[in-house]
Amino acid sequence: ELTGEISKEELLVGLVGRFSPGKGHEDLLAAAELLRPRHPNLRFLLVGEASYGEEEYAESIKTLVRSSGLDDIVIFTGFRPDTPEIMAALDILVFPSPAEAFGMVLIEAMSMRLPVVSTNCDGVVDIVLDGVTGLYVDPHAPGQLAEAISRFVTDPDLRRKMGKAGRERAIEYFDRQSHLDRLEAIYREVYD
Repeated sequence: ELTGEISKEELLVGLVGRFSPGKGHEDLLAAAELLRPRHPNLRFLLVGEASYGEEEYAESIKTLVRSSGLDDIVIFTGFRPDTPEIMAALDILVFPSPAEAFGMVLIEAMSMRLPVVSTNCDGVVDIVLDGVTGLYVDPHAPGQLAEAISRFVTDPDLRRKMGKAGRERAIEYFDRQSHLDRLEAIYREVYD
């Protein structure tokens, strides 16, 4: 249970995914260092664990947090069977991966009305609409990542607006039942 560690005044920025090279953990931590002086109410949640063979990478991220002095604002949750509940506690989802085939966690976040900050890599550009459901940043650009997060921190209305637009997009384009309904309509049109 995380409630004892986080106050109502704090905003939670989360990265949800396994600890693996190429997921952008280092970029988020560099952004956290930049954001800390401007937004002392931010906390960063790193949700997930290393897959087999990636334990050394996960340890290097934990070491980076300690050596950067971020251990008081970064929370490692490890694997969580209650990921939807954890995501519901977030204020902003960050997806700093420089390359991704398909960012399912983005759809999950959008369906939960979370605004997202994401790299503009392949596999994401079909999910997130820049300036509508989230904000794009270039891969490996912690400064841009920090600025996009800061924009959401300072503008709660923008967070709500993009969260709402994200939910609408997730339902319209990525909901399984919506897809099945459209497919059924196509079949009816063809065979009637």
